[in-house]
Amino acid sequence: MHENRIIKWNRDRGLLEGGFDIGHELKMLSEEAREFYYATDYPEMLAEYSDFIFVMVGTKAKYFSDVQVSHVAFSMHVDEWNKLDEWMTRQVDEMQDLLLVKHRVLGRGKYADLQDDLNMAMYLVIKNNEYKSDQKLNGKVIKSEDQHDPADLIRKVLNESQGTETY
Repeated sequence: MHENRIIKWNRDRGLLEGGFDIGHELKMLSEEAREFYYATDYPEMLAEYSDFIFVMVGTKAKYFSDVQVSHVAFSMHVDEWNKLDEWMTRQVDEMQDLLLVKHRVLGRGKYADLQDDLNMAMYLVIKNNEYKSDQKLNGKVIKSEDQHDPADLIRKVLNESQGTETY
């Protein structure tokens, strides 16, 4: 469900056209990973993890919609992709491990509850990104005034679910 909305978001903004730029994608993914590792609390970690997943799904959609002009270009393209895909998978695994630790430290419950938190965060990040315009600057879609800090949105939902101002 989330993947379909992310792919539609990329398609609606023309991001699946014009070729796959692995350098640009790696730059965006690295920025999202860095923001996750610098997150200061659980809601921010959830938001940054969701941002990483959002960019990663878009990256995959761009890669698989790219057309290669020769078998040589295709072979090189596949080799680059395999390295990027391995790196993305490692990042997701590490982020999930850190989120699980933080989740348990906060006493939020079982692993299944973490999946609920991840699903909620992903929903809020996608919904928030849908407020972005179609305009781009340096290959990135520009934020709009209607957007909010996703960590604040997540924090609000978590606090409402706990009935306290914990986060």
